Amino acid sequence: MRTPRSWAIALRRRWTSLWLTGLATLLIVSSLTLPQTPLAGAAGDTGYRDFSFGFTQAPFGNPDNGPTGEKPQSKLWFNDGSWWDVLYNPTAGAGGEYHIYQLDKATQTWSDRGVVVDTRRYSHADALWDGSHLYIATALQPGMSDADKSARVLRFSYNASTQSYSLDAGFPVVVASVPMEAIVMDKDTTGMLWVTYTYGNGQGGRSVYVSHTGGSDATWVTPFVLPATGATTLTADDLSAVVAYNGKIGVMWSNQTASTMYFASHTDGAADNVWQQNPALQGPSYADDHINLKSLQADASGQVFAAVKTSLQDVPNQNPSAPQILLLVLNQKGSWSRRTFGTVGDDHSRPIVVIDNSARELYVFATTNNGNPPSGIYYKKTSLDKINFPTGLGTPFMESSNDTNINNATSKKGSVDGTTGLVVLASDVTTGNYWHNTLGMPAPVPTATPSGPTATPTPTNTPLATPTATAVSSANLAVGRPATASSLESASYPASNAVDGNGGTRWSSQFSDPQWLAVDLGQRYAIDRVRLSWETAYGSAYQIQVSSDNATWTTIYSTTTGTGGVNDLTVSGTGRYVRMYGTQRGTPWGYSLWEFQVYGSAATTQAAALVATSTIVPTATSAPAAPTATPTATSVPATPTAVPTSVVSPTPTPKKGKP
Repeated sequence: MRTPRSWAIALRRRWTSLWLTGLATLLIVSSLTLPQTPLAGAAGDTGYRDFSFGFTQAPFGNPDNGPTGEKPQSKLWFNDGSWWDVLYNPTAGAGGEYHIYQLDKATQTWSDRGVVVDTRRYSHADALWDGSHLYIATALQPGMSDADKSARVLRFSYNASTQSYSLDAGFPVVVASVPMEAIVMDKDTTGMLWVTYTYGNGQGGRSVYVSHTGGSDATWVTPFVLPATGATTLTADDLSAVVAYNGKIGVMWSNQTASTMYFASHTDGAADNVWQQNPALQGPSYADDHINLKSLQADASGQVFAAVKTSLQDVPNQNPSAPQILLLVLNQKGSWSRRTFGTVGDDHSRPIVVIDNSARELYVFATTNNGNPPSGIYYKKTSLDKINFPTGLGTPFMESSNDTNINNATSKKGSVDGTTGLVVLASDVTTGNYWHNTLGMPAPVPTATPSGPTATPTPTNTPLATPTATAVSSANLAVGRPATASSLESASYPASNAVDGNGGTRWSSQFSDPQWLAVDLGQRYAIDRVRLSWETAYGSAYQIQVSSDNATWTTIYSTTTGTGGVNDLTVSGTGRYVRMYGTQRGTPWGYSLWEFQVYGSAATTQAAALVATSTIVPTATSAPAAPTATPTATSVPATPTAVPTSVVSPTPTPKKGKP
């Protein structure tokens, strides 16, 4: 969804840059020539400015709908040592055509291979290379005047000796005869191809449709509405996406009417009407139509990874610390969790996720309107085994002082590695140019412990440095120690989760004030550091307290201006017991911590009354009174979040609860 703020920015850019871009645009459109080398950018630009696609007026005057959209689609693939793409050649055919292009790594230029994909300017394609054939699904955007509004699937064979593709006999195949914002495709373990899209339901909204092959790649079943809750009440702005994973096909779609990002899965080979549903994200204004999916097979880090956007920037009195871009992770047990990539204040949009499974790293790329220049593609990287994004805009990947509306990042389906490297494509519809940039991937991580740190890849034209975490001062004294809490949201979120050393599990309290979480360190320590990793449900006012007898507590840190995220606190106090005592919640829910970490050194003296077998006395029904606090301002980043899930079949009622 395009926000009013983003529209204002886009309009302001167009007016202020009109006198600079007008002449260039006229020359581009009139000459329709394609430079064979990247156009030079201004000093400090990041990435490669490619050729012009020959038009600057996007559908409906929307600056977001460039030729590298839509959000769930992938335009690129890697094959035979090269990156390939579907790009628009404005000089081809009678009035321009989408062709297959090959990237020259030495010159970083795209070469037109002369293979036609679509002749409709405002069509959008999704590409899948399965190792044997290239499949491209392409469909026309709604509202366009083209007579042919069909959605098609094309299959190409590859000739390695000539490095060329040829369209197979019997293709293209028409899979639907209606325009759609985005058609997305994947292939299951039985060899069946699947597509999904959303289309009008005759009541002013949309429904989720799916179709698949039957018997051969050239035979498709009639598209049908997904038999799942929330699949027929979409707004006209909602989209769907499909991904193959672990012997299943998964469909995710946004439903802004229900404020839910839905997910339904179909076991390969099962009947068309048998689906299991597992909502991925729920809560007021937590749904938007930005979805990009990737999967890993039988990997401990997760099965499905979804980069999505919330609508929290559209609410009155928006909170700049609220999550705007989230990474949703479906774990091997079928539960969804989430991590914050960017906040409302960061103003990221249109994210895509890319996984380097060999180096155990995950990347998210997104447009931001807060850069300098105002709009460009930024990225953040995190360990795949402990996903936690740094705060801020991230590292600039494509930005230019001339092309100030670089948008709609796209890459390939599947994962990348040190052999493929990484290429991301984008476009600027205000100047009519393609952009791309590359990252070199680290070598695969060996089984044995590496002798040195893995190098961090950097984009062409040196980017800003990625923020690094604060160094740990000593061993975490709280890990594995006995922990208790004032209350539990449910048995799924015990106090022990906050001290188990696992950043993917959490403690969560009931939805009231005050609440506390305490840990028994086993002996007295001089505490110098406490680190709180908050989930979405955080404390806006809380104290860190220590005690030697689990009865009398001393406050060593206090704040009334907490904003969640990771709070890395420098403190000073001595005690055997340490607790977080929350007096005011920052959300309508309770208090929730991924990790409660304590650092320090053994105290020089021990209290005689304490023995190693002591247990914590406070119970959930009798919380100690809050001590007097001295407010201390603190500024902290956004934090990963998680959401409980339910698995039902085939069309359950969505679970209610916090987002």
